[in-house]
Amino acid sequence: MNDQSVLNQKKVILFIQMSLLIILSSLGITVYAEGINSNMEAAQMRLISGVSYTDASGNSNDIEIPTSSLVELSATVTTVTIKANGQTYSLKNIQELYLKNIVISNFASFSTNSVNKMVVDGVEFKRGTTFSNMQNLQTLIIRNSLFGSINYSLSVNSAPRLETLLIEKSELRSDLLIHSNKSLSEATVSESTLKNNAVQQNNKKGYRTNYVNTHFERTKLLRNISSGEAPADSDDIFFINPNNTPIGETKFNAMEPGKIFYEGADRQVKTIDVPAATPIVEVKEQAEAITVKLADGQNFVLAEVKEIYFRNVDIRTSISFTQKKLKLEKIQLVKCNVRNIDFANISTLKTIEINQSEFTQTSAYIRVRENKALEQFILQDSYLDGGGATGYVMIYGSPVLKQLIMNNDHISGYLLAKDIGAVTLEIGNSQFDDYITTLNTINGTATPQPVGYIPTIEATDHDHNKGEEFDGKLGVKAYDVEDGDLMSVLSIDTSKLNVDRNGTYPVTYSVTDSDGNTVTVTIQITVV
Repeated sequence: MNDQSVLNQKKVILFIQMSLLIILSSLGITVYAEGINSNMEAAQMRLISGVSYTDASGNSNDIEIPTSSLVELSATVTTVTIKANGQTYSLKNIQELYLKNIVISNFASFSTNSVNKMVVDGVEFKRGTTFSNMQNLQTLIIRNSLFGSINYSLSVNSAPRLETLLIEKSELRSDLLIHSNKSLSEATVSESTLKNNAVQQNNKKGYRTNYVNTHFERTKLLRNISSGEAPADSDDIFFINPNNTPIGETKFNAMEPGKIFYEGADRQVKTIDVPAATPIVEVKEQAEAITVKLADGQNFVLAEVKEIYFRNVDIRTSISFTQKKLKLEKIQLVKCNVRNIDFANISTLKTIEINQSEFTQTSAYIRVRENKALEQFILQDSYLDGGGATGYVMIYGSPVLKQLIMNNDHISGYLLAKDIGAVTLEIGNSQFDDYITTLNTINGTATPQPVGYIPTIEATDHDHNKGEEFDGKLGVKAYDVEDGDLMSVLSIDTSKLNVDRNGTYPVTYSVTDSDGNTVTVTIQITVV
């Protein structure tokens, strides 16, 4: 069936629907039919390619344009002019405008004041477009469209009544600009591809952009995803993959004791107990050792440290590990209150994990520099706010990085990630108050990562005498470094075990620690 036949069928269906509505309305019956409750929605049903508009009298009109045709489009404050197939159409004082499956060859500038709603569907703007100074525009919906550029791909600006801005399943080959829309409190960019900068500023106080399942393609030069220039736009924010769960939900509790776990050359986990309400006042590196001093006067020297893990401690000093002699391989912070950290030039460092921690002291920042062996950087459920100074995350000079994951974080400042190889930034449900600068791909949301130590289940395959009762806990251990013994919360699934019949059967053990880390182990029981 060709396009014209499909179009004719749709027109017949629409005519029947509208006739039924008129008859029912004359009988005093109100009917709400999906897809035909406005001229714009009706146009979306019937139009295959071209332009549909609602004129000043409220009448709907169509201009059918083949998808292969090039279209020139221009606008003034009163008129939208369309040139296609040797025809020129002047649309004056129109109220709604719908563009579908057409190719616009010139840079298209929309500035018509009478338009209050626009829908753009399947349109290619070869040289980009701007929606600017449209005094009555309230709704702008863009989907399935492609934007080239001269200087930028898409600008939406100076529309004082704009309240709805949605961009979905579209590709922008250059900049996205959203600015000076005084009624716009939120915009959503979903399932789209952005190949350059995205900048917002001077919109309604508290404005936010939601980037949902949007792919930020790798660039040759550093790109910015920005909320505007401070301090004028200090209330502007943007979210990467929001999901309506808590962000920056730190769990530091000064009234509970803390711990410092560490491993030396012998690879045995050792523990320092930190009393409740007792801050750490000094963390220093000395050759291959780290010294830690508590506010109560206790002093600890950790020799030949390979791994260090701070848990629920208040660190009132900077943590600065920058000496090349240090042989650290892994650093963890969980449920901590931290001033700032600076990890640099550690040739053995492979993993940095920060979970449920707050950086709310003066000049809060995370700085990770020139760690050539670094493979994993994880920041989850954390909050950075430098008070008078912006809280920021800076990571660069790690060419073999394999994972850069941020989940449920609130960054009051910026994220700078550069010179980190080809790693893809995985960011989920995170808020940024300033900007992200990187040339790396940003794409996807990582699953929640383990927090702290993972529980251990010790259980082995063994024989069982036929007919005897099975004790699933006999010879089994379940424990966790932070929580200790976990046998009381061990789950045992024996649903597939038959002790009255010879054979080999699976028994599954599962346990979850206080951080939500779950481990499952299946063993084989042979009934003999």
